[in-house]
Amino acid sequence: MLENNMKTPILYLVFNRLDLVEKSFAKIKDAKPQVLFVAADGPRADEIEDERKCYEVRNYVKENIDWQCEVHYFFRERNLGCGLAVSEAISWFFEHVEEGIILEDDCLPDSSFFPFCEELLNRYRGNKDVYHISGSNWQKGNKRGDADYYFSHIPGIWGWATWSDRWADYKFDIFKNKENWQKLNKRLPKITNSKEERNFHLNCFEECRDNKLDTWDYQWRFLIFLKKGLCVFPNKNLISNIGHREDGTHTLDRAHWRANLKPEKMSFPLTHPNKLRVNRKADIFLAKNIFIPNSNYKKGDKIKHYLIKIKRRLLSLIK
Repeated sequence: MLENNMKTPILYLVFNRLDLVEKSFAKIKDAKPQVLFVAADGPRADEIEDERKCYEVRNYVKENIDWQCEVHYFFRERNLGCGLAVSEAISWFFEHVEEGIILEDDCLPDSSFFPFCEELLNRYRGNKDVYHISGSNWQKGNKRGDADYYFSHIPGIWGWATWSDRWADYKFDIFKNKENWQKLNKRLPKITNSKEERNFHLNCFEECRDNKLDTWDYQWRFLIFLKKGLCVFPNKNLISNIGHREDGTHTLDRAHWRANLKPEKMSFPLTHPNKLRVNRKADIFLAKNIFIPNSNYKKGDKIKHYLIKIKRRLLSLIK
């Protein structure tokens, strides 16, 4: 028989950074989930060290599952990139479970993250207005409302949870449907709080549509906007993103204010909001501190971003 450990299944997403896996997987080991899914993208053909690095990561995870649990693996032989590899892994996960927690290898959770997600998955299972449970908090110490969490229009994907019936409508090519864009144009003025914020979201979605950006999460955000979905955010930051560095894909800036935020501990039992409605002050704060600064990304910062990628590529060729 299984031990009386956490019942909610976890999907753990890994790639080629063993030092990050050693830290984040230790938190999963502490939680001892009864059901664990592990997905890994394949090595890149033009990165000579990837095959070895990917093998080391996969082998480490296998060797360190030292508690009794049901384990499923989805290891790619070829690299699909951040978009398809992650989205297909999540779809694979929800083909087997009705709800679960998704954690990437560069997201270091506080131990309270797991019971936080588990309690809210149970609480809002039957409420189809709630689409997403985030583990991060980017309010710089500002508490929103009187409860332990609040609602937002925006899904935070550094440690999160959802249900299979919400994910069922996800499509990687969601941007190719013209009717979806018509619906979005009607929804955005109600969701956003400024023209600059609307332009930020539109720019992100258009870059994905035009294949200028390889990711999976803007499609999820797009869907939540269309569905008028609510997203939970904790009033304490439960996740530290430790992947801001030169070998990252989208998080390259070590000095970014959201890099390596200290994870906090959530107290239980949770205090719940009286009403299910978006906290506008919180969303305005997100826009001013994350979205609008990114939409005004300076040309010099973009050049720096690309130079880091070029440097990383040259170093891989030299090794």
